[in-house]
Amino acid sequence: MEGDHRFGYSQDIGRIRGVMYMVKEKTLETQIWKLFSEIRGTSPEQSKNLFLVLFFLKRMSDVFEEEAEKIFQLTGDEDKAWHHPETHKFFVPESARWNHLQKVNNDLGNALCGAFKALDTTNKNRGHVF
Repeated sequence: MEGDHRFGYSQDIGRIRGVMYMVKEKTLETQIWKLFSEIRGTSPEQSKNLFLVLFFLKRMSDVFEEEAEKIFQLTGDEDKAWHHPETHKFFVPESARWNHLQKVNNDLGNALCGAFKALDTTNKNRGHVF
């Protein structure tokens, strides 16, 4: 009886769950690093660069989409919200948006390079970040 303090089980089960959570978390981390090593054929340390790039692109795409939705709600102009760099702090072209990259079946590396080139070209006035 998990919550029954009369028998002293509650603390023991809490400790067991904590250990199991730590094991699951460590196992997940290990599996993620193993996956990236297999994908890239490199060590986990080198693979983290790909992982960070993907997180970065995902976050940029999410922020852009949130901003585009707000612009559309304020103006009612879908074209202005989604296709005009001057209306955004940082414009994410369609080829660099997460929903586009998710559909790439072949040569993801080239698609990611193309995404960064498109981001750099579209946002030249903000300095060459990429």
